[in-house]
Amino acid sequence: MSQYPSTLMWWRASVRDVQVRHYRATAPAAGATSKDRVSEMKGIIRRFLGLVGVEIYGARGGVYVCRVPHAGRAGRARALPASCWLRLRLQEGERGVVEVTGGGVAPSEFESSLVRLPQIPDESVDGIKLIDVYEYLFRQDRRSAIREWRRILRRDGTLEIRGLPDFEAIATQYVHAEQRGPGAGLRLEQVLQCTHGDLTKADRSDLLRKDVFTRESVTAELIEAGYEIASVEPVRRQPSEPAPLWLDVVVRKRG
Repeated sequence: MSQYPSTLMWWRASVRDVQVRHYRATAPAAGATSKDRVSEMKGIIRRFLGLVGVEIYGARGGVYVCRVPHAGRAGRARALPASCWLRLRLQEGERGVVEVTGGGVAPSEFESSLVRLPQIPDESVDGIKLIDVYEYLFRQDRRSAIREWRRILRRDGTLEIRGLPDFEAIATQYVHAEQRGPGAGLRLEQVLQCTHGDLTKADRSDLLRKDVFTRESVTAELIEAGYEIASVEPVRRQPSEPAPLWLDVVVRKRG
């Protein structure tokens, strides 16, 4: 019993010493500004959020906290032909229709989330074609989806994204209209129709495109997710368009 007070004092001193050393190691430098302290605090918050599987980023409209994009896991496997392609068609939210073609069998289809495809085994399809999918998903869902699609593609498998609105080309045509007058380039209403869809007909938010794209932004996003670029081609959807306003993107799964 006589040793208990000294032991307790030693323990308190040890804890205090650890706290002091931790403060000295993490405290801002003497010349640190309030901006430095805010930046440090942001870093701490980002690291904490990363530990629980979410991330924070700034975008139009504010700051968003979302789950970290990642691929899902294969669940109960669905029987697929030995060699097949998938055609994905979005319907509502992140759900849509998955059409299975090729492999010498009749085409079949089923409904599923297009962001998570647990019924498709890893590395089991030769290619994926998207029909009005990529640009209609919210950014974080899209980033998770492209990782999920990569999971189910075989090595060197192909992902085709057709008709993405090219914001740079669209903005250039809008500037041309401002400079050259009526009849040239694109009016503001036409710009919105290209980038987001027909606002007069879309009575649900899932019918509107969720993001804007350029050649650089699309290729960077896909390369980061583990693809290599095969081709990015500017195309016209309508002969009456003043210039190619859309992008056809083809990428392959990087081994």
